[in-house]
Amino acid sequence: MPRDVNATGPQNEAERRLYELVMEGINSGPAKRTTVAELIKELRSKLATKR
Repeated sequence: MPRDVNATGPQNEAERRLYELVMEGINSGPAKRTTVAELIKELRSKLATKR
C-alpha cells in the first residue's frame, strides 16, 4: 500500500512499533551522562557475553 503523504503518524505495524519505542525513550526520564568510551566498553562487554 502506498504511503499517504498527508498522514500524521504510523501507517503500519512496523512504524507503530518504532513510534512506541521512540516515545518510550523520550518519556523515560532524563538522559544518563556518558561518554563514547563508556558506550564502547559496555557494547564490547555485551558482545563478549554472547560469544
